[in-house]
Amino acid sequence: MTTPIYELGDLVSIRKGKKAVDESEDPYEGFLRYIQIEDLRNNDSMKYARNPKGPICDENDVLIAWDGAKAGTVGFGLSGLVGSTIAILRPNDSVYAPYLGMVLQSKYQMIRDACTGATIPHVSKPFLLRMKIPLPSISEQKGIAAILDKAKQIRIKTENALNLKENIIHGVFLKMFGDPVVNPNDWGKVTVKEIATIVRGSSPRPKGDPRYYGEGVPRLMVADLTRDGMYVTPSIDSLTKEGAKKSRPMMKGDLVMAVSGRPGLPAILNEDCCIHDGFAGFRDLSQNFNKVYLYHYFKLYISQVSKRSVGAIFKNITTSDIRNIGIFDVSLDLQNHFADLAQIITSIDFSSLHNQVVNLEKSISKEMLT
Repeated sequence: MTTPIYELGDLVSIRKGKKAVDESEDPYEGFLRYIQIEDLRNNDSMKYARNPKGPICDENDVLIAWDGAKAGTVGFGLSGLVGSTIAILRPNDSVYAPYLGMVLQSKYQMIRDACTGATIPHVSKPFLLRMKIPLPSISEQKGIAAILDKAKQIRIKTENALNLKENIIHGVFLKMFGDPVVNPNDWGKVTVKEIATIVRGSSPRPKGDPRYYGEGVPRLMVADLTRDGMYVTPSIDSLTKEGAKKSRPMMKGDLVMAVSGRPGLPAILNEDCCIHDGFAGFRDLSQNFNKVYLYHYFKLYISQVSKRSVGAIFKNITTSDIRNIGIFDVSLDLQNHFADLAQIITSIDFSSLHNQVVNLEKSISKEMLT
């Protein structure tokens, strides 16, 4: 049986939020939770407000950040007054809100690519309303949402385990080489432009053109970086052969770095692919440098610069910024030794958690989230 497909505009009504009359850190009488963009991701900074004219959302609504740097971010399961940078998507009776929320979260990059506004991104309402949404029965929607939620919880555990490994690896790095910003061991340095050619990723225009976007050549998106750690495999987007000609091809094993979305975050490609214009790629890398060493060097460098509050450039890192980063010019033998130690730490087995995620997500038809 084929799952019916609807345009989002046939399933929801949309209402923009408004700035509250009064705000507070405390839930005074007559105040409701005041939902702003950061609340779509977590409950870390709850605020309260009152506004007699609303608008008010409840757990049966889906919320989307409408304006600003995080436009396209989707949340659900929240209730309260809705701030001015958020829109309420109120589903009809045929839609289970958590299911719709998860489907829209899976389409984040698509929504972002369609945003309007050169300086401040805005969600394109016409594009959003035309988005195709697969809609099985309510009972099937609830089943899919439950599976995805369980997969999300397991993935969080997996990511926590990966973070623990990375913290150990960075401790080893600091012991061997020292802080890459402070350079306590007074290592000599070379700049990135002395050891590699930096190229910027590109996206065919116009975005969404079927001549360029479709099955064929995988394309790495910034959202792919949140999943795989050091080695990354593109899974969200792909280009036709014609689209690939207008993008930036890179090879398996190449080092890349995000310049937007998660600026400064590096990765090593698991396969040949093109890279989105939110990336810079490292080509012609000197054989005197180990990619695993460079990956952890960059991660620590960006982290340490940010902690010292002097890293404004990393809010929007440019290819010029990357070219001028200084790298400890240590022997290849020492780099390789560090990479070997990192591999030993990485090989600690958390595969059972990872396999649970894979098996759960395989149980959901690919048709549901494409």
